[in-house]
Amino acid sequence: MKRESKNAVFSSLKELIALRADASIVGLHVDKKNSSFITGIQRSFFKTKGMNFEEVRPYQQGDDSRQIDWRVTAKHGKPFTKVYVDDTIHQVYLITDLQNQMFFASRGDFKSVVAARVNALISWIALNQKGILNQTLIVQQGIKSFKPIQVEENLTSFFKQLLKLMPRKNQSQSDFLLQSIQNEQKQLKKGSLLFIISDFSDVTPDLVQEIKKVGAHHSVILIHIFDLMEEKLPSGILPFTDGISDFSIDTRSARVRKIFETDFKNRQNIIKEAAKKAHAVYLSLQTDENYIQKVIQLLNKKGVAHGK
Repeated sequence: MKRESKNAVFSSLKELIALRADASIVGLHVDKKNSSFITGIQRSFFKTKGMNFEEVRPYQQGDDSRQIDWRVTAKHGKPFTKVYVDDTIHQVYLITDLQNQMFFASRGDFKSVVAARVNALISWIALNQKGILNQTLIVQQGIKSFKPIQVEENLTSFFKQLLKLMPRKNQSQSDFLLQSIQNEQKQLKKGSLLFIISDFSDVTPDLVQEIKKVGAHHSVILIHIFDLMEEKLPSGILPFTDGISDFSIDTRSARVRKIFETDFKNRQNIIKEAAKKAHAVYLSLQTDENYIQKVIQLLNKKGVAHGK
């Protein structure tokens, strides 16, 4: 995809729609025995056939009597039925962090722009492969969830909402990322594929625990967006902009730089460890690299290993 501008501060509907071309060369895959990581060796995540057994639950009016589990019924003294799910359509969930801390970059595109574009790429991939797309945005106003998307027109409408909801004013940080994962965990269906796109600036032990819980039953991909300045601060009085106003930060103190850099390294290690414990895939994206190509390479890669 040819970008509209260098060092983008804001996203546009035109570029999010244009990412459909990049998505056409990508396939999402999941291991047929263990759905907790991506692989290109096994079957396509969206191209399975038939009905898969999901659970046994108490019989409800309207259930097919032919699916009664007589062994469980005899054990409990009341009717239980087997539940099957259609394995030809799969659920893809995206949690995309667009809070104020994402509106930053010292070079390249704002983290929020990276997140929006990566969301669009994955969304087009999901629709191209006949998946059901479930979107959650974390914005400064709170958590915004959307109706499942299966057609192009609805995805375009979602992109318009994404651009509209992007914050423009500074407000206090919240634990919305943790809350959104907790909410999604209640909605996820068996064998779902969950992408979490964020800078993980509010990573906590509770967040790590929630990622581990989700990873026990579903495929999870953590996409960590960061700016190189977060990794290593230069010394000086540094000018910044949030796209609306300009400001500066004094980083001449070696102690301040060390604290800042140590905090980032610790946070990144925590995220990587969370991915490992959840048998999830961890992908880091820098604001000044070709992050679209990097995501494409990951999703097309053969045999992406457990927790790598």
